[in-house]
Amino acid sequence: MFRLTDNMVFGMVTRRVQLAQERAFKAQKIAQSGVRVEKASDDPLAAARGNVLNGSLERLRGMEQVSARAKQELAVGESALGEGSALFNRARELAVQGANATYDAESRRAMAQEVAGLREQMISIANTRVANVFIFGGYQTNSEPYNTDGESHSHAPDPTIFPGGHYHGDDGVREAEVAPGVTVEMNVPGSVAFTGNTDVFQVLEDLQRDLLNDDPAAVSQRLTELEKGHDQIREARSEIGANLSELATADGMRDQIESSVRVHRTEALEADINESFSNMAQTQFALQAAMSQATQILQTLNTGLR
Repeated sequence: MFRLTDNMVFGMVTRRVQLAQERAFKAQKIAQSGVRVEKASDDPLAAARGNVLNGSLERLRGMEQVSARAKQELAVGESALGEGSALFNRARELAVQGANATYDAESRRAMAQEVAGLREQMISIANTRVANVFIFGGYQTNSEPYNTDGESHSHAPDPTIFPGGHYHGDDGVREAEVAPGVTVEMNVPGSVAFTGNTDVFQVLEDLQRDLLNDDPAAVSQRLTELEKGHDQIREARSEIGANLSELATADGMRDQIESSVRVHRTEALEADINESFSNMAQTQFALQAAMSQATQILQTLNTGLR
């Protein structure tokens, strides 16, 4: 017949109190931190799911950073092309004046000087930079796409493509993944905005020359080219505006996905606050009961030893 010794009884009582203490400590920790699963041994399946969800959140945070950079470059690009549009509009106004026979040669020379300034400003706009990125350089973002003559520094795909031969650059369009499965174009290359079907630098150069030559008829003929150049810049700006709109939509989609992932992560790893505090109260009560029972048993053992 099996007989419990006093040492065995003492060990069982001690172990029962230790287990109750461990449960109470764990319940208190969960209630205070709100975290139910800290390591894989707490809940292997939940921990594995949490790792996947944490990876998804990290990827979404990376997309958010990319989106912020794309938004910055697009916003600066839109603003720059807005300045370019206003600048080209001023060039058209000067051309209208220069085509008027009532102006004399001296007036046209003054107009030519202003056009030269406008051309310099346009080159500066075409070399707009955000941090270390020249936003109108296509894929070639590390150096100015245009020199002071309005000619490209980039690698030439084919100098015969664009009228005037001024642009020999990279026509690459950079794309950014800003939400799962969603990419947005984050630039319009100079080959589209400035030296596309119309070479705006060449148009301004020709207008300057016609004004210096005091040739109102030639100046008048530049109006069509100026109109085309202005439209080209406006269309490039509209394209950037459309990209910004797509980016805003993608940001909203990404935020919704992130919110959903966070909910699932909470369900997998975090504790329900009401349930955790209720469990803590129960384990505290169980600990007190175990300690009270242990005290009674130990007192009985002590009495039996006397």
